[in-house]
Amino acid sequence: MASGPILRLKGVSKAFRVGPRTLGRPRLLLRALSDVNLEVEAGTTLGIVGESGCGKSTLARIIVGLTQPDAGVVAYEGADLTDLHRRPPAVALGIQMVFQDPYSALNPRMRVGDTILEPLRVHKVVAPQEAPDERDRLLEIVGLSPALARRYPHELSGGQRQRVNIARALSVRPKVIVADEAVSSLDVSVQGQILNLFSDLRDQLGLTMIFVSHDLNVVDHLCERVAVMYLGRIVEEGRGSLLSQGARHPYTRGLASAVPQPIPGRRRVQPAIGGELPSPTNPPSGCVFRSRCPDVQPLCAEVAPTLDPMGPDHRAACHFPLTLRFETPGGRDAADDLTVSSTS
Repeated sequence: MASGPILRLKGVSKAFRVGPRTLGRPRLLLRALSDVNLEVEAGTTLGIVGESGCGKSTLARIIVGLTQPDAGVVAYEGADLTDLHRRPPAVALGIQMVFQDPYSALNPRMRVGDTILEPLRVHKVVAPQEAPDERDRLLEIVGLSPALARRYPHELSGGQRQRVNIARALSVRPKVIVADEAVSSLDVSVQGQILNLFSDLRDQLGLTMIFVSHDLNVVDHLCERVAVMYLGRIVEEGRGSLLSQGARHPYTRGLASAVPQPIPGRRRVQPAIGGELPSPTNPPSGCVFRSRCPDVQPLCAEVAPTLDPMGPDHRAACHFPLTLRFETPGGRDAADDLTVSSTS
């Protein structure tokens, strides 16, 4: 059960200098994150979705301390994590990450058992004589046989490697797990198993999870809450059902419309998102989505929208939010047939 926010992000921003160095001209400034505000309740799973390049992975790396923000505050259980050099060890261990590539995240020269034993010994999680038993317990928790401890990563399948990564993350007994596209590189047949493992671990260990993904079906399956990102900003946030039913932002509706429909004969009138993602080195003025929005108005180019309440536990950054979706008796989304006059 949720017991209040365990993680708070306020005004988090991050930019990178990119491109070649030229005499007399500064390098381009790529704004990866702009004024991101989030709260994650303890014991819940938050999904972060959006197209490639929207800032999801940068946000994940800032949360776990791999990247330092340029501005803003990241607070874990009330402790400010913004200054990476001053993070207390206990706080740093409380947030762990599971990376996208299950092979490159493991040391190919280390046996699986040693990969898990190392953090147990370095951080003195258990007494030295108890470490082998704890290693075996962690392998069993993630669905692996302790006999695999003597194998090397190249001897395991992709799904087994990712289970080892999860076991290593759990070895220091964190409260928060950040999974950055943790199933995207796995076979479809294995993805469901790993997702079910994450769900079981959350329930058994009382973990809080942040699941970064571009796959809306994955997020819908695992997450109670969803934050939708576009060009470094959160444009909508709410319960997980907003992806399929309650979207108020045109971008969220477009993402949902791009998901294949499992119902034979069902067709969406609302098209998927058109146009190209603008360059983060030169984002549009006002609303960053206006260059691709089918409902753009003159105000959108002048004023950047703020995340405003759209209902209980639901926020969206849109000057002209969409009407709520509802189902017709025939099983078709009536909101998909609505047309709104647009100004180019």
